[in-house]
Amino acid sequence: MGALVDKIMRGDYDTERQPWNDVSAEGKDMVRRLLQPDPGKRLSAAAALEHPWLLCGMAEDKEWTRLPRSRTVYVRASRRKARANSGC
Repeated sequence: MGALVDKIMRGDYDTERQPWNDVSAEGKDMVRRLLQPDPGKRLSAAAALEHPWLLCGMAEDKEWTRLPRSRTVYVRASRRKARANSGC
């Protein structure tokens, strides 16, 4: 696990292989921005909540649907509210 953390800290990870194959370009973009090694360039929590993938693109990705049902219901409700304000 330490080696994985070290790679992420350096920004050395690959989103072109499994389990990333089922994740949309928008989903990968959000993850890359959240894992940005430079804190000044990293996506803030507020900006992450406004990211197009979270607002509009999650339905394209298969992996997120594996969340526990209670979490999925919360995410869907949050997205509906945000989408209503975003024009998606």
